[in-house]
Amino acid sequence: MVTARPASHSTPKPHAWQGAVGVPLLLLALTLIYFWPQIGQGRALYWGDIGLYFTPMTRFLHDNLCAGRLPLWNPLILCGAPFVGNPQTWPLYPLTALLPIVSAPYFLSLTVAVHVWLAGMGTALFLRRTLGLGVAASLLGAITFMFGGWLVSKEQFPNMVQAAAYLPWVLWGLERLLAPPAPDPGGAGEGIALGGGTARGAPTQGALLFGLILGLQLLAAHAQITLLTLYLAVAWGIFVLARRRVPFLRLAGRLALAGLVAVGLSAAQVLPTLQLFHDGWRQNMSFRIVDRFYLPLNQSANWVLPTLHGHPYFGNFSARGNFWETCCYVGWLPFALALRGAVAACRRGGDARVRFWAVAFLVAYLLALGGGASHRPGPYWLAYKLLPGFHSFHDPARCLFWATFALSVLAAAGLETLPARVRRPGPAIALVLLLAFADLAWFGRTIYPLADPATLFPMTRTVAALRGDPAFAARQARFLAPDSPRVWHQFSPWRAYRQGVPDFQALWTDTLTPNLMMPYGLPDAYGYEPVTRHDAQQVMAAINSAFRPDAPADQRARAAAWAGALGVRAVATDRVRAPEATLPGLTPRLSDPSLPPLRGHEPGRVFLSRNARWQPRARLMTDFVAVGGQKAGLARVMDALQHPGKRALDLARTVVVAGPIPFDPTPAPPSGATITEDTPDRVAVAADSPRPALLVLADTLHPGWRATVDGRPAPVLSADGCLRAVALPQPGAHRVVFLYRPTLFLLGLYVTLLTLSASLGAAIYDGIWKNREETRRAPPKHC
Repeated sequence: MVTARPASHSTPKPHAWQGAVGVPLLLLALTLIYFWPQIGQGRALYWGDIGLYFTPMTRFLHDNLCAGRLPLWNPLILCGAPFVGNPQTWPLYPLTALLPIVSAPYFLSLTVAVHVWLAGMGTALFLRRTLGLGVAASLLGAITFMFGGWLVSKEQFPNMVQAAAYLPWVLWGLERLLAPPAPDPGGAGEGIALGGGTARGAPTQGALLFGLILGLQLLAAHAQITLLTLYLAVAWGIFVLARRRVPFLRLAGRLALAGLVAVGLSAAQVLPTLQLFHDGWRQNMSFRIVDRFYLPLNQSANWVLPTLHGHPYFGNFSARGNFWETCCYVGWLPFALALRGAVAACRRGGDARVRFWAVAFLVAYLLALGGGASHRPGPYWLAYKLLPGFHSFHDPARCLFWATFALSVLAAAGLETLPARVRRPGPAIALVLLLAFADLAWFGRTIYPLADPATLFPMTRTVAALRGDPAFAARQARFLAPDSPRVWHQFSPWRAYRQGVPDFQALWTDTLTPNLMMPYGLPDAYGYEPVTRHDAQQVMAAINSAFRPDAPADQRARAAAWAGALGVRAVATDRVRAPEATLPGLTPRLSDPSLPPLRGHEPGRVFLSRNARWQPRARLMTDFVAVGGQKAGLARVMDALQHPGKRALDLARTVVVAGPIPFDPTPAPPSGATITEDTPDRVAVAADSPRPALLVLADTLHPGWRATVDGRPAPVLSADGCLRAVALPQPGAHRVVFLYRPTLFLLGLYVTLLTLSASLGAAIYDGIWKNREETRRAPPKHC
């Protein structure tokens, strides 16, 4: 039997309401204070990934939900990409139900605040019920974790905050799952003392609860944080099982049930994500790529000295790498208490559970160091080689997630060990909690700048020019910004942080940076997407490379032709001089004022040009080259782009198609088709050809796309290596409909609904059965 260590005299005996009501209300009040500029005053984050990725994605989802549909496909970036199944979006997460009634920027601030509060609640529950600490100590641990630099500095990654909030809940749920069965009232059963109470095992309820928590974390949509949570939970579970006897078959049954519930509840999100990972490029990244942001040794004092190397907010950051990835400030007071808690636990007779968290902190710190500047082998290299999943994610510094939670546990344990030298310790402990929160809140005010939400989507000259183009109005054109890496380095590093340049957002929007055009409904041939199809990523990387000013002239010309085949009509370049001198096929149409001369960067000039090789997004082609499969078609097109003299291929007149075609190619100029309906998951095209032809839709091909021709099913073919096409063997007028109905999503949705129904039924049945048993065994009442 494992019993909790009794609380020291430093913590006064709490009243019942303090734990049941007081703790949630106090943490909620602190959360509102911390996030008041966003929640109360409506200010919005704009810098970094929150402005470049999450706000446009959330705005896209908001607009579609308000239109009464759940978008499964995102047609606005990368010539189309999966939306449901994207591991960085969360359309099926329960909190998303609030999105239609609030704006996208406010929703992102709200979801971060809610999950910071949820993280604090889970931490307090874990410390109180699992480690048996007092209310004050549990509050200190919760404040340290929820407002510590690691969690709130990830506010520009809302899905990371969402997933991280479930760590303490997963650990608490695991403790419930591993609890021994409830003792027989007539026997000598045993329980586990949990902070003044006894946890009696309820096998079904414990497994269902643990599965529900894991399922919600999966729906929160950050696979790396979920992976790190599972590894820490496994370590904690092994530690608990080493001190507790649980029969193997009973344990295996509970874990299997919890796993089924977790996977079942999140199946509608997980199954399409697995499909995307299968077709993506992140399965096996090199260690040099994985070892991107790590904690340098000279930043090891970030726990208490986060500005030792300067701060982006004040424009004097001088350390290597990314301030926000290595941010882990916990405050002087919690850190000092954490040291005290670790020392007390390591002494003879100390609490072994607290020692576990001291070791967890040390392991997490060593992993966060990564490979260093030379990418040398070390603890993280071993994890990369030995632990499944580590080779698919960046940034060893994210192991500071473990370390911050471990410090929160140690700080709570340290407060619990303080001697009772004060007659009335209540005010002293309240002061400790107030100082800890005030310190973290003071630091947090400088982590990110805020802006008026009305300035986030300005109507600039460049945007107005695109929206006024008839081809864009007809949904037949896209734009491309091949200089987006240079623009990113100009607007997004810490040097551009809170720089005070007037009209910052308008200047950034004018560059047509990928994803920023999503709120305007303007489709982009490129896009900023961490998980993409390998073929789409390969195509766009090749086109961007060919558009470089120092690329050979014939390669740049063919890049314009290939971009034209993708429907690219407008190209935005950030160059010092006009692009007609270096980019054949492009004619400048608009030039906006120079970009701001940010620190360390040469000011550029945005040129909006028209692509003379543009082809409509939906077009009829009669000249084609048939190849054996999609990979062969992609290889043929890539070879023609990169080695133009070797195998000539005019993509403006010829399409490379995979599979047998029931008619012969006919050299003829391509003719147009009309897009009559265009929603995320459905595109209808009216085509009229005097001869057999291929209808090419310059949208990405992905499993789940189906087609009908005049109401009859037709196979969807691969065109130019990554696009869609349908054969029209009969001349005349036809109506072709492309519909996105991915089988894995439909199967996952069925499994999710079935699992939810079965779990609710099992929980209700278990509760009714338990109530009947208690009623049957209760002694009879006498008047």
